Amino acid sequence: NLNQISLEYSYAELIEATNNFDDSAKLGSGSYGSVYKGTLKDGTEVAIKVVDLPNEAGFEDEVRVLSKFRHPNLVILMGFARNGSQRLLVYECLSGGDVSVRLQKCAREGVPFPWQQRLSIALDAACGLSHLHNAKPKVRRHRDIKSPNILLDRNSTAKMADFGLACLSHSQSHKVKQASGTIGYACPYYIQRGVVTEASEVYSFGMVLLELLLNAPPACPGPKPGEILYLVNHLNGDLMRCLAMVDPRAGYPPAVSKQLAELALNCASMNEQNRPTFVQVVKSLRTMLVTAEGGTPQPSPSVMLGGSSTGPFTGFSIQPGLFLPPKQHLS
Repeated sequence: NLNQISLEYSYAELIEATNNFDDSAKLGSGSYGSVYKGTLKDGTEVAIKVVDLPNEAGFEDEVRVLSKFRHPNLVILMGFARNGSQRLLVYECLSGGDVSVRLQKCAREGVPFPWQQRLSIALDAACGLSHLHNAKPKVRRHRDIKSPNILLDRNSTAKMADFGLACLSHSQSHKVKQASGTIGYACPYYIQRGVVTEASEVYSFGMVLLELLLNAPPACPGPKPGEILYLVNHLNGDLMRCLAMVDPRAGYPPAVSKQLAELALNCASMNEQNRPTFVQVVKSLRTMLVTAEGGTPQPSPSVMLGGSSTGPFTGFSIQPGLFLPPKQHLS
């Protein structure tokens, strides 16, 4: 029952659901542990994430809070189980894969991933994140926004996964691992300070928007050992350079690609105060979709840098090396 609040499953029940966590049930591994597909006794298909958590403090309370979030664009956290120092998180299972894989299949295998789907996915994800960031009485941060954490259901509706997972561990070492796990997506000031804000989350979402527009990774290995090349450094806030890299396979109309590029680069502004809020991002993306489909757009708040309507990137620059985390984070 996906409307039920978080409940504690027995470890034995999850062993049975996954055939003793057989390799054939493994969906993959991420920053926090392995994920398995399982089927509960009532036939409900679930995704089970296995997390090593030596510190129990506050875990169950946090899970119960996170499980109460109900939104069409958030993956439902159904419950948890214990096994020694391990904690197992039980989520609804989505059958459409993740956005990162969809982009890769489009680039490598020519699997269609048209601009309408990409823009719709961006809007879905932004809606889910806006819901988290405007929750009452206490807002929640995702802390790991990236395309692999945007999952798709059978109808290609996008849902944010793993929201709040970093909060379930309070250790400093987990913070470092989290930052290193999001190289290319993480706001540089988050890497430096370890403090998550809406502005730092919007930055990460801006990198996702650039992925959907360009089908280029936020970061990739450089020619030198240990070197990492960052997409944001290559773009350097240049709108025309960004537009020259738009993925031709998506078939973006020129007006849509320009609007999406402007929004993405605004989200990735080095000045945190100039980044839009998630509410503004949602309004901008919705306006793009409505306009592209021939409807009447609703007024969208300005998200131009410095409030200028003549050009969003005047004076925008990125210092060399700013995005390079400390060397120990790259190992």
